[in-house]
Amino acid sequence: MEKVDIYDLADFIVKEGLKLGVDEVAALIHGVVKRQVRFSNNQVTIAKTWDEIVAEVYMAKNRKIVMCTVTDISQKSLRETLNKLVHVANVAKESENYEELPEGPFTYKSLSETYDSKIVQLGEQVVGFAEEAIKSALEAGGKRVAGTLYSEYGETVLVTSRNVEARDKGTRIEITVRSFADDEGVAQGMGLSVSRILSKFDPSKAGRKAGETSKMALNPTTGKPGTYNIVFGPYCFANLLDFTSMAFSAFFVDSGLSPLADKLNKQIAPGKVTIIDDPHLPNGYNSRSFDDEGVPTRQNELIKNGTVNTFLHNVKTAKKFNTKTTANAGWIVPHAWNIVFKTGDYGFDELLEDVRNGILIENTWYTRFQNYRTGDFSTIPRDGIFLVENGEVKKAIRGIRVSDNIVKLFNNITGFTKETEQVHWWEVETPVITPYVAVKDVKITTATK
Repeated sequence: MEKVDIYDLADFIVKEGLKLGVDEVAALIHGVVKRQVRFSNNQVTIAKTWDEIVAEVYMAKNRKIVMCTVTDISQKSLRETLNKLVHVANVAKESENYEELPEGPFTYKSLSETYDSKIVQLGEQVVGFAEEAIKSALEAGGKRVAGTLYSEYGETVLVTSRNVEARDKGTRIEITVRSFADDEGVAQGMGLSVSRILSKFDPSKAGRKAGETSKMALNPTTGKPGTYNIVFGPYCFANLLDFTSMAFSAFFVDSGLSPLADKLNKQIAPGKVTIIDDPHLPNGYNSRSFDDEGVPTRQNELIKNGTVNTFLHNVKTAKKFNTKTTANAGWIVPHAWNIVFKTGDYGFDELLEDVRNGILIENTWYTRFQNYRTGDFSTIPRDGIFLVENGEVKKAIRGIRVSDNIVKLFNNITGFTKETEQVHWWEVETPVITPYVAVKDVKITTATK
């Protein structure tokens, strides 16, 4: 692909849009080079690299808003797309929640540990990282190892017709390792390593975690339904926090799809629980200095000392809620950047000892909400489920489902560890930094295939 300056591309879109007589134009461009390494049965199977540019276009005319995503970035194609958008705007209905884009210019904070030239220069070394993870998983007790490694570098640029010019460049690298300690694939474990800079990326640790957990998961018995005290591992609790982060979005609150709709300024967790959204987090996997409307991002406390402190807003939802933007745009849906569960007082062994008897769940998937408004959900544990007896992990179990309510779950938190882990993979789209979290009286049912 011919080298494209994505700032020039964004500027072209805005200028061409204004020529068509619209009131506002914004162009958000993502240019990225991605590498992928996949491995299975203890060996690398695929390694590939691709270069992509994606342009998101926003236009407003007479209080009518139209948007699209474009991957053909030739000037001819972009002009055709802009003309089509204007045609759509001419026949569209007025936006009930119309609000002008924020007026710039703005000053943006310089972020730390979000760009590393060593990741840009990796090349074939990424294959070696995958092999390193495989070796560690096998040495820790796995028999078969599979997984995926991604690395990327690129830039995000935003230009709007309201004097906003913003750009962030960044790098990312992550590996997901699955280990199987038996031939049937029942004894499973998973490990992750997620980083923006190479010095904090540890594929060996991810492989070791996967291998050790799969070895512990050998010879499981079927779990019994009931009410248990649960210790959720970081991978598992990150999945629940990822879904919960959507409940803080004012879009979902307004749509009747959030169990927190009537919980603003109300306590939903013990006073020791504080959860923040931190777009400036050093090495945060989704840290960014500006939101999609160009507003400088900032830290927001979602739950402060157990109380729901704020919803997440762009300028349109803020107008409807009679408040100010929290710099979490999404042109349509405000969203979190990096969810951070503040650390606790326990070591891992101390947390198990405090729980005494219950279940340790390392990971989960297929989280589904039966009722978004009330928060009723279910999820299927995987990659290490263990009975805890007298404060110690005793034996592996399988075949269970967590069937409960997300607000009740937060109310019943009893403790959490000092150590945290950053989690991001295809089951956790919003990066989450979380400890092990203990919750009392969680309903367990039998999983069905």
